[in-house]
Amino acid sequence: MINFRYYKGTGTSYETIELDLHIGGKYITTVSVDVILLTGGIRTFPCGNGDDYRFNDEMYIELLKFLKEERKKITDSYPVKTFEGWHESGLHDYDDYCFPGDKVDNETVEYFINCLPPTTYKSGYVQIGDPYSCEQDENGELRYTYSTFSIINSEKDSEGNPLWLYNGICFENGTVNVINDISRIDSLLEKAIKTA
Repeated sequence: MINFRYYKGTGTSYETIELDLHIGGKYITTVSVDVILLTGGIRTFPCGNGDDYRFNDEMYIELLKFLKEERKKITDSYPVKTFEGWHESGLHDYDDYCFPGDKVDNETVEYFINCLPPTTYKSGYVQIGDPYSCEQDENGELRYTYSTFSIINSEKDSEGNPLWLYNGICFENGTVNVINDISRIDSLLEKAIKTA
């Protein structure tokens, strides 16, 4: 059994996973995996003794599975995705913390509105400024997509502020997610399992 150790990110550091290497039952060194590099597809990481360690297919798959489980423990612990919770989670990328269909607090939506002027700001929903990507619509036309939040009319937080639904990445003036919901980790896992 592989004994990975997960350390969530902080305001000054990214997530890290550590693994002790043993040969013949004797401790040799510790491998430190920078998760932001791992999710970028990197497989080779520095060791405490100055060497580099490259994860073979089997270990790489186990590492990704471990990361997925650890992140799920974090994201599932927030029934409403709050701005404060995002920062407490140690997940620096919002797309790793919040998924289409999640409830979101008003503070988070205000944060994004204040970062970038919205592309669409209507009474029922808001689309954040810069395009996320350019995707083909049902007519084959390329259109920009935007991170989109819509108000949940009947729900409010304890202070009376509205709760929002994270719709995902939607075409302008729309609230239907058009991007594959698969996470970066799932995408890397799929690819690693196919090529292993």
